[in-house]
Amino acid sequence: MNRTNLTRDLLCLAAGALAGAGAMYWLDPAQGRDRRDAVRALLGGQREPMRPQALVRAVGPRAQRSAQDDERLRDRVRARLGMLATHPGAIDVQVDQEVVRLSGHVLAKELDGLLFQLRDVAGVHRIVNALTAHGTPEDLIAAQGGGTLRRRRVQPA
Repeated sequence: MNRTNLTRDLLCLAAGALAGAGAMYWLDPAQGRDRRDAVRALLGGQREPMRPQALVRAVGPRAQRSAQDDERLRDRVRARLGMLATHPGAIDVQVDQEVVRLSGHVLAKELDGLLFQLRDVAGVHRIVNALTAHGTPEDLIAAQGGGTLRRRRVQPA
């Protein structure tokens, strides 16, 4: 192998590593959206309404959120739960400055998908999972103290 081929191979390797690092930075599920929104806003090419916290979170300290903002976020999370869980009424949602705390009861087969989908709700910074997973709807109802729970049909994704 001559020196030219070795140099070309090393440059290709470096370019691939940089491309991978860039993709991880911009496509990060937790903060990538805010980074892309901040850059889009700075360049003036905003395609969708930017969340007010996105630019602040990407370039400096987070803005203080009001109780009204937390209430709106709680309502968005509750609406999404209605589409994800067969027993959304068994789940309690509390929000404090973009941190969503879920407690109550959920079916075990729904838990992972529910937590994954809720990360994409606009404004959610972190999710604290205090849910109790149950194997069957009957177990879930028994954990609630008997009675009946309103069932909702989960729409396929």
